[in-house]
Amino acid sequence: MHEDTTQARPSPRHLAKVSAATRAAIAARYYDRFEEKHEGPWSWASYLPGERAEASAHDQVALFPRESADFLRVAGHDVLLPIGRDHHPHLTILHTICSDDGRYLTVFLQDRTLEVRFPQYGENPVDHFLAICLKLPGDDFFLAVVYHEWLPVDLA
Repeated sequence: MHEDTTQARPSPRHLAKVSAATRAAIAARYYDRFEEKHEGPWSWASYLPGERAEASAHDQVALFPRESADFLRVAGHDVLLPIGRDHHPHLTILHTICSDDGRYLTVFLQDRTLEVRFPQYGENPVDHFLAICLKLPGDDFFLAVVYHEWLPVDLA
């Protein structure tokens, strides 16, 4: 199923309130990210509220201090992306694709956080990303397993 939308909204679900079992399942997962020449896999544990993963060769915590993640509502689904809540107001969802079996959600998005933080740079430093998200077994939300910078192309 393909769906176009333009609004990323806060979800009524909050990461700080998930069960201990769900929290452990998220913390055990990694996501792949290639951004500004830094490669993953990166640990999801570093995005959990109140926790910081130990920095290692496979974790970017030491490189990029961050705010905790939280759920977004994207095309009717709760989604966790490896970005801090401070990015949420600056996100535009360009396109989503949900797999026929409902296990995967692909999200094309635009993040204007840098443009807002650094307006002095003029030519807007807008980032575009592709997120491939997996529905965790036994849960009804999607967790990003791939989050890459993306060069926009015509999606039509």
